[in-house]
Amino acid sequence: MNKGKTIFIIILIVLTGILFALAKAFPQISANSTVHLWTNISLLLFFVIELAVILIIFKTDKSVSPRQSVNVFMGLKVGKILLSICFITIYLLAIKVESKRFLIVFVILYFIYLIFDTVFLMQQQKMNKKQIESK
Repeated sequence: MNKGKTIFIIILIVLTGILFALAKAFPQISANSTVHLWTNISLLLFFVIELAVILIIFKTDKSVSPRQSVNVFMGLKVGKILLSICFITIYLLAIKVESKRFLIVFVILYFIYLIFDTVFLMQQQKMNKKQIESK
């Protein structure tokens, strides 16, 4: 397994673990058990999406240009946004409990994982650039 890929997967696992621990340590963030459950499901959703992003980006052929890898990455981000909108819509239509609190927590989680994505892409582009320059 690629060293960079392993590092990013470990960071993703640690980040998700920390966020789960914070959700458990501060139950007042999610006022009731339904919001807490959906917050945990949100964390799992983001974990799976980010893991898929890491695996797909590292799976792309090394001959792919940086522009094409950015296109793949942006396509994955659009997919993440659409999945997030669907997830929020399901919550708002089906659950309707503490909607405002859930949306705030969900958006915060979304931005935390967005920062992770951005750092991941920047590091991946640096590694690709070094590989191209070394040839």
